[in-house]
Amino acid sequence: ASDWSGRGYATLAVADLERAVQLLPAGRKNEGMANLAAFYMAHEMNDKGAAAYGKLLEENPQDVRALLGLARVAATKFDLDLAGEYVKKAESAGADPGRVAMERAILHVAAGAYGRARVAMESLVATRPEMVDAWQLLCEVLVHENDSVATDECLRKMSQIAGARQASAYLSAQVALRKKDVRLARRIMEQAFGPNPGSIKALDQFLRLDLADNDRKRMF
Repeated sequence: ASDWSGRGYATLAVADLERAVQLLPAGRKNEGMANLAAFYMAHEMNDKGAAAYGKLLEENPQDVRALLGLARVAATKFDLDLAGEYVKKAESAGADPGRVAMERAILHVAAGAYGRARVAMESLVATRPEMVDAWQLLCEVLVHENDSVATDECLRKMSQIAGARQASAYLSAQVALRKKDVRLARRIMEQAFGPNPGSIKALDQFLRLDLADNDRKRMF
């Protein structure tokens, strides 16, 4: 079984970051708040992320980071009209076109328009191959479409990008789980994250592996 001692990592890290932001001088508070908001979102603390982004918008209504962050929060709540409005505002405020394309593709996924999301992400990774999260979203869409050949190719290319190893491993493990190959999924995750992962997504995946492994053992 996996060692779950890493579960407290995110909570401790949040407390440390919140204290650090409070201690920053006025000229650096916005940058600190943006980093804190991004951390919240990465660890699925969306309400805290929304509050932090809201504070940034109070200081600067054209803050692209906050606008795109709030678009993501709205998308997770399936308020797609509101999310689309935030994306438009971010685009008008000068957001990077790749980020705008990414957020619009996420809205396509939330609306169930996987074909449109796939076309958008294939175009984006062709022009911006360094965007790890674009590759990740493309792979997730391909998995949803059960296109195993395209998925394998996407994962292969993604694994070669600097900084994409763990994201690629997470998705590869998901693919293995869909094929009911629990041992392969666990091996992929352990090689990428080690026995004590700090990532909440990784911990969640290990929990799924434990459950799947227990189900498999009960069958024999």
